[in-house]
Amino acid sequence: MNVMLLTQVLPYPPDSGPKVKTWNVLKYLVRHHEVTLVSFARGEQAAEVRHLEAYCRAVHTVPMERGAIRDGLALVRSLLTGQPWMMVRDDRGAMRDLVDRLAAIEHFDVAHADQLNMGQYAARVPDAFKVLDAHNALWLLYKRLWDTLPPGPRKWLLGRDWRLLKPYEGRLVREFDAALAVSQEDKAALQEAAGQPADIVVIPI
Repeated sequence: MNVMLLTQVLPYPPDSGPKVKTWNVLKYLVRHHEVTLVSFARGEQAAEVRHLEAYCRAVHTVPMERGAIRDGLALVRSLLTGQPWMMVRDDRGAMRDLVDRLAAIEHFDVAHADQLNMGQYAARVPDAFKVLDAHNALWLLYKRLWDTLPPGPRKWLLGRDWRLLKPYEGRLVREFDAALAVSQEDKAALQEAAGQPADIVVIPI
């Protein structure tokens, strides 16, 4: 099959937990399928891209720049639209354009969104079997962090975001053809967010 794998960070080198997971998923997929990797990149990562090109049919990247001004503008957009700040923060027109362009010139059987942030892009791939690889139930992760924080602006932002992330995450679980979780606890949290029976498969790290 022809797979578009969408990642929030380049999965090489595998020097953090999420990257280790995604790197091994990628290595498995390329043994059985044609994989086009579409990812955000941070700074100069030409060497990492070259390494990944040895595995993938193609690798396409979009620069990811962040900063206080961008984050502040994302918060304003989040307040105006009612969308989770974390999703608005990672919404990039250049990534939308890239996904649309690739989907227009070839058919992808599967659009595999690695982590919730990339779900908004996988949803744009027409006629593809859409997979949400959740890593974690993000709403629950944010809620647990919120529980530990003292009162203040950060606690308010996290509290607002986990309450918005829960229905957002649940909607993607319902709308995508399949979702992957790394534990039964995450599966239960995703199921709770979905609010109805959903196809969630547990694949441990």
